[in-house]
Amino acid sequence: MNYYYTIKGEQQGPISEEELKVILTSAPDAASTMIWREGLPEWVLASTIFPNANRSAGMPPPLTGSGFNPMAVCCECGKAFLANDMVTLQGQALCMQCQPIAVQKIKEGAVIGTFNASSGTCRDGKLILTSDGACLPRRCVKCNIATEDRVKRKLFWHHPGFYLLILPGFLVYVIVALCVRRKATIEVGFCQRHRRRRILDILFGWIGFFGGIVLMIAGFGNDISLVGMAGIVSMIGSVIYIIVRSNIVAPKRISEDGRVWLIGACREYLDSLPSSNG
Repeated sequence: MNYYYTIKGEQQGPISEEELKVILTSAPDAASTMIWREGLPEWVLASTIFPNANRSAGMPPPLTGSGFNPMAVCCECGKAFLANDMVTLQGQALCMQCQPIAVQKIKEGAVIGTFNASSGTCRDGKLILTSDGACLPRRCVKCNIATEDRVKRKLFWHHPGFYLLILPGFLVYVIVALCVRRKATIEVGFCQRHRRRRILDILFGWIGFFGGIVLMIAGFGNDISLVGMAGIVSMIGSVIYIIVRSNIVAPKRISEDGRVWLIGACREYLDSLPSSNG
């Protein structure tokens, strides 16, 4: 049976199983080599099929057994796991949950190992907890696929109680909100598919808004109040739709010390982050 394999991201082969074993025995990073053969649904780590890859004759097996099972930190999510429950890819430890993400990154030519303990980005319940100026992991916040595409977001937040100032006057609220609001800037992973969807959503919103203007003018201009009111409703609804659909992530809270709690990420993205509770 013939095999294909990768070296520095370049596909090689086909070669026989015997030839592949010779290559894996001599290659320094054989255990992290990706291979494929007919019958496999996708590329897999060589170590999953050839567990003794990178072991030449006379070399002892890895130090295991007798209770020896140290902890290791996943280079993607930053969580700690038993070393025996992890895999090594390009010299970095990965948990089983992050392995498909890392494999996809390699296929796309991206760099694996996005976790940065100094960034402080983690999961707090259903929220992302990060800090002002942080660069979030290289994964789309909407679908959790690996991506090098990023967007910089300037975030503003104030205590919800200040919305009550709209009652005495909107201008009063605007002035106070500008004075008390807190600001933060972050970079978020956002894939091309969701970027295109966001553009379409904004386009549809503007079509609804200008369509509402046409209805309002036509309705009130011809004394058809119902059509005019429908136009106003369409305009208001379109503005709300644009605001909601154009948001990538939004601040739930920004603290005085620069910590930022964000909403808007998918469940898979949140699950890939370390918990703030450890």
